[in-house]
Amino acid sequence: MRNVGLFFLLFPTTILSFFTNDREVIRLGIFVLRILGVVQFADAIGMTLWFALSGAGNTRYPAIAEMIIAWGFFLPACYITVVRMGVGIECP
Repeated sequence: MRNVGLFFLLFPTTILSFFTNDREVIRLGIFVLRILGVVQFADAIGMTLWFALSGAGNTRYPAIAEMIIAWGFFLPACYITVVRMGVGIECP
């Protein structure tokens, strides 16, 4: 996982050029792909902890925690910022 994140951080233009030739899409996508590269590191830690607890026999707590985080935080946050506030991709 962390290697994918590092690849996203270092070579976003190369990755995006496989999917499109549109310069504006690539310009906007570079910023987003770099954010995803950073998120990959946090996600790798979360997955490691998830599987460590599951392997130790504790499957209920990780499942409930993941459900609360996904449905109680991420989904409403995405809805509010994108649909209600109209925030899209804003690059520096």
